[in-house]
Amino acid sequence: MAELRVRGGAAGLRGLPLRPEEIPQIARALQFAALPTNDLGEPGLHLFAYEVGGQRIGFGGLELYGPDALVRSIVVDPVARGRGFGRKIVDLLAACARENGARTAYLLTTDKQEYFKRLGFATTHRDTAPTAIVSSRQMRDLCPASATLMRLELNH
Repeated sequence: MAELRVRGGAAGLRGLPLRPEEIPQIARALQFAALPTNDLGEPGLHLFAYEVGGQRIGFGGLELYGPDALVRSIVVDPVARGRGFGRKIVDLLAACARENGARTAYLLTTDKQEYFKRLGFATTHRDTAPTAIVSSRQMRDLCPASATLMRLELNH
């Protein structure tokens, strides 16, 4: 996937594909945030580092399943929080999903439902999710059954 850029808002934020040797960095950040790390090296998971002015401020990931995408592994460095970077990372991941043919983005969360609602996601029942999302390792093995599934329609 090509480098992603955001204009306006959190000016200068850009997403760069994470190289395999950088996976320990995202693993540490996700562990600190109590998020799953067991599948970070698996094929099909596109991981990005997000930077502003050359300084890394967060990470995010995306799994693509045709018309559906699974947004995951979003974490913002504690010193960069409160400045809109989380929203911009979600926007970049949604744009990437849309550019790669997805029409709907899903995510799982155990404690950030209200935050993601403010970003346009809506709670949805697991039994209505597409088979590819339900079959993903994230939903099947890594997130607890109590995690809330949320969806966002990606306007084309």
